Amino acid sequence: MDVRIAEGSALEHVDKLMPLLEAHWRELATRKDLMVLAPAWDKYRALEDAGLLVTLYMWDGDELIGYSCSFLSTHLHYSGLYYAHNDVLYLRPECRCAALGKQLIAATEKAVGDRGARMMTWHAKPNTALDKLLGGDFAYGVQDIMYTREL
Repeated sequence: MDVRIAEGSALEHVDKLMPLLEAHWRELATRKDLMVLAPAWDKYRALEDAGLLVTLYMWDGDELIGYSCSFLSTHLHYSGLYYAHNDVLYLRPECRCAALGKQLIAATEKAVGDRGARMMTWHAKPNTALDKLLGGDFAYGVQDIMYTREL
């Protein structure tokens, strides 16, 4: 494998990104009837233009195999805290060896830290590889648990 991680615009590789976003959605969206995949590209662009979006792509040669996208913000409850929240993180299933996932997480932390974030938040489905990795090797602690239901 010729793997590299590169920062880029959220919109510059949409043609290669959409198949991975669709696979990500098929794998993890819990309510596909409510959670219809339709990225708000205009909002991503606005955040990017404001310097509040960090997008990383993981490539194997010319093939896109993963991505990480995080929002930067001053916390609404703790206005002295500039932090990053990961919006999406995905690696193609056949590329999910621990080393590649760790590389993408570490690169995300570095990229947002370089922009001044002092805290990183992630969301993970329970009992997934990401859940185990964040709580294990990366020593993240659970801050909140999010519950959902249809209204």
